[in-house]
Amino acid sequence: MYKDKQRQKEYQKTYQHRPGTLELRAKARRKSNYKKRYGITVEQYDQLFEYQGGRCAICNKTSTKKLNVDHDHNTGEIRGLLCGNCNKALGLFDDAIEALQAAIDYLS
Repeated sequence: MYKDKQRQKEYQKTYQHRPGTLELRAKARRKSNYKKRYGITVEQYDQLFEYQGGRCAICNKTSTKKLNVDHDHNTGEIRGLLCGNCNKALGLFDDAIEALQAAIDYLS
């Protein structure tokens, strides 16, 4: 955009420190991510969050952070919202029911 690096740095510094700029950019990024990745709006996410009472669909713990949108990687169907740990666990098991059942059997 700018040929002069110094002018570019000054512009970025000024732009980033305007009140509300970072919040607006975060909201826009969140809106874009939900739509692009999962085909839902922020309002649909918020409805699902309210429906689950702000709790993870697996461990039922509340989260101070946003919950992750859990979806079937084959069909794209949204299953619910999960905390980071539960979302990672499903991902590590590659959503394989047999592997999850083997882990349950092992723990039992």
